[in-house]
Amino acid sequence: MLKTRVGPYWAAPIFAAVLSAITLTASFLVKPHSYEAGFPAFFCFLPMAFYFAAAAQIANQKQVRDLQQRIQQLEAQAAAPNT
Repeated sequence: MLKTRVGPYWAAPIFAAVLSAITLTASFLVKPHSYEAGFPAFFCFLPMAFYFAAAAQIANQKQVRDLQQRIQQLEAQAAAPNT
């Protein structure tokens, strides 16, 4: 569902921004000038941002690989003599 709304490339930055907003909000609401409140959530969920970025990159590489194979197939068909 998220992939169709924002695309695979925007999932990681949006997730990181929301996570940072949660951390900053928690740090200012619990105790002013205390960064300890939101750090557990920030550090526990930060790897998800890297996962989203990697998943989008892997999907992009697969698409490029598939397109390269298709180009090679079309070039082989064009180079073959028509009988």
